[in-house]
Amino acid sequence: MVALLASLVAASLAVDDLAAMTDAEVMAVLFDASVTAAEARRLWYRPYEIVVRRLAEGEIAPSGARVVEMDRLYLDVPLAGGRIVTRVSDRAAALVDEARRWCGVYVVYWN
Repeated sequence: MVALLASLVAASLAVDDLAAMTDAEVMAVLFDASVTAAEARRLWYRPYEIVVRRLAEGEIAPSGARVVEMDRLYLDVPLAGGRIVTRVSDRAAALVDEARRWCGVYVVYWN
């Protein structure tokens, strides 16, 4: 959803304008701008139609898809007894390692 929203905002708003706007103001602009209105409404009211999948190595993205590279995760790993939990718990370490494998190139498009 963030990739879709970012592309809508880029198509209809200047960065300087965006900085001072509330969420409701951004939504109003997206709904009113002819270049973004239809897709903004679809994003707000029918998000279940969004398809997100990892792009296989060498695969070409479908027409109209947005390509999003997820090259890092923003993980705040908690502490347990003053130590990073991944050093205390093998299960926590395995979960963080699994999450890191989610990095890759994804395509986002409408079903």
